[in-house]
Amino acid sequence: MRLRQDMVGYDAMPTDLVWAARMGEAGMDGDPRNWLRALGTGPAFWLAMFAASAFGTNLGDLWTGRLGLPGLAGFGSLVVVSALAIWGDRRIGLQTEFAYWVAIVVLRAAATNAADFLTEALHLGFAPVALGLAAVALAVGSRTRAGLVGRRGASPVIGGRYWTAMFVAGVFGTVAGDLMNRTVGVLASAAALTALLTLVLLLRARWFPGFMLSYWVAVLAERAAGTPVGDGLASRHGVGLGLPIATGCTAALFATALFWRERGRRLAMTAAGFEAAR
Repeated sequence: MRLRQDMVGYDAMPTDLVWAARMGEAGMDGDPRNWLRALGTGPAFWLAMFAASAFGTNLGDLWTGRLGLPGLAGFGSLVVVSALAIWGDRRIGLQTEFAYWVAIVVLRAAATNAADFLTEALHLGFAPVALGLAAVALAVGSRTRAGLVGRRGASPVIGGRYWTAMFVAGVFGTVAGDLMNRTVGVLASAAALTALLTLVLLLRARWFPGFMLSYWVAVLAERAAGTPVGDGLASRHGVGLGLPIATGCTAALFATALFWRERGRRLAMTAAGFEAAR
């Protein structure tokens, strides 16, 4: 199969990541379902992923606890919304990242409910479940196809394996975050896991930018860090804002990160246009 790759962004901005790879089978470029896509990574991308994890943590709890959709009904409805968003991303992902980010948040919310089922309903141990989920996420993630390798690091093609690994990583994030919350407290857990995420991203950028597995290690780190951040804002053992206000705060952080990402993309594409016109 012959593939064609077009750059639709440039990693030219010092602060962000505006690479995207389009690859489609020759003669079939008109159908977006036949195109493969990978998002560039940079500070705004990882901030958005981190904020999406915290937002999804709060949203999952709000969805089942406050909206009257407990248990299987809550989880099932989140899976349906996630599936619709993933389908939408496949259709319009070449034009906008909107459906992608909806899927990231809602899938994280569904993962929160799945993790709670494993540890609270089935009473499985936090540590062995977390280790098993991390192994599965990395195994599936390692099978994702490298979409592009920019100076910000390798990024996988978005597809079935990508979304599977992302969901499992989300379940891991809740289990690992809850384990840390129970061990050291929610605020200390938020600080420690956020620091760990920062370290992972720095090491990835410095030593492993082209190593695809480093992408998924970073995803595991931000999924875990988002759990105590969301819980810490909501819980009386943390900041104590309550779940609705905490959800609004994490949603605002998420929106801010997306605004930063979009601003960087527009600036970079403007700069690229000037460069092409020279």
